[in-house]
Parts: sequence; structure tokens; C-alpha cells
Amino acid sequence: MSALGLALVASLSFAVSPVGAWKGKVNVKAPALPPSVPPEQKAMITKMIAQVSKATIALNLKKDGTYQMKATGFPGPKGNDVKTGKWIQKGNTVTMTESGPTGRPQDFALSANGKLLSMELPGGQGKVVFTR
Repeated sequence: MSALGLALVASLSFAVSPVGAWKGKVNVKAPALPPSVPPEQKAMITKMIAQVSKATIALNLKKDGTYQMKATGFPGPKGNDVKTGKWIQKGNTVTMTESGPTGRPQDFALSANGKLLSMELPGGQGKVVFTR
């Protein structure tokens, strides 16, 4: 194998570790609304998006492959919620799976410098971004 090939393999196998504390925000895009939507409904959507933009998420990825995520300030009955689960890393992808029967794997992209962890929301509705 060439020196370049060895360097590439080494760089892929030594991705930055995501272990530690992260601070997260959700950036949501306002949906396109038809003109027939009543002003009250538009105001409610605007208010909810503003609440989501102010909300925070504290994420702790532990060395043992588990995590705890604490959401604060989101709208709705579970606006302050704690979730736990397991995580794995493959290269620059960190996959988190919430504990329990409804947990499904969610892939986050880890930046090369290890300071940004992000995931696009389904349908281009926005992005979840964690920093440290």
C-alpha cells in the first residue's frame, strides 16, 4: 500500500472523539403556508418557532457508549424532557438511538475538528446543531 493510502486509512480510523458535553439548538424553517391560513394560525406557528429557537438541548456523550439528552424550553407538554440511549461512531458519523421501543437510530455529522455535531431535520425543515 502506498504512503498516501496508509495516511488515508489512518485518518479515517482516527476520527475525533465526540465524548463529552455538548450544547444544542434546533433551527427550524417556517413552513410555506397557503394564503387561506387564518392569521391566528400563522401567529401560533410563528410563536412556536420562536419558542423552539430559544430552547436548548444539553447532550452528554459518555465513554461507555451511552448518552443523556436534556431538552429545556420546547413548546408542548414535554418541553422539558430527558432522554437516554446509546451511541456509536463510524468515522465522522455519530449514530444515537434512544432507549425504549420507539427509539430509532439518528445520524449526526461530526465536524473534522470535533467542535460541531449536526443533523438535518426530515423534509428540509431545519437542523439540529450541537457545539462544544
